[in-house]
Amino acid sequence: TEQLLLPLSQLQALKRRFPRLAIATGRYRKEYADVWATRLDPVFDAVVCVDDDPAHISKPHPSTLRAAMAQTGCHRGFY
Repeated sequence: TEQLLLPLSQLQALKRRFPRLAIATGRYRKEYADVWATRLDPVFDAVVCVDDDPAHISKPHPSTLRAAMAQTGCHRGFY
């Protein structure tokens, strides 16, 4: 099992402070679902994986970040 870089409690605190959180990952959807979904889906409003983009453009290209922002209605984000 992979470990989170931040404790789940810190992610939950971010969620309380910022009501719309999204994650853009270079992982494929199946890999994300198998490893992270049960822990992270309750915290993030949107999760965009590399294969959610029809062009499969991975980071550092901003397409997955832009997709996550669009799904949550955010106009600004950080990368």
